[in-house]
Amino acid sequence: MRFIRRRWIWSGMPRLHRLTDETGETASFYVRHGAYRLCQYRVNSPHRLRLHLQPGDMRPMDGAAGAQALRTTFEEAEKGLEPIYS
Repeated sequence: MRFIRRRWIWSGMPRLHRLTDETGETASFYVRHGAYRLCQYRVNSPHRLRLHLQPGDMRPMDGAAGAQALRTTFEEAEKGLEPIYS
């Protein structure tokens, strides 16, 4: 697990930065942790008005797009989904 996590830091963070640069929106990487989702990596939007979270923060598995994506099974994703919005 340590190798995988370290590999993600080096390969994933530049992708989150690029996504934020291209969209102007916050980019986050969450993992499911029971009834919650744990923010592992995040690049905040440059906008002044935003939900400011940091890696390590827990959020409920609510109706947010990230929570919806984490609840989606592989089989559902294989079928193709409608876009997820929050």
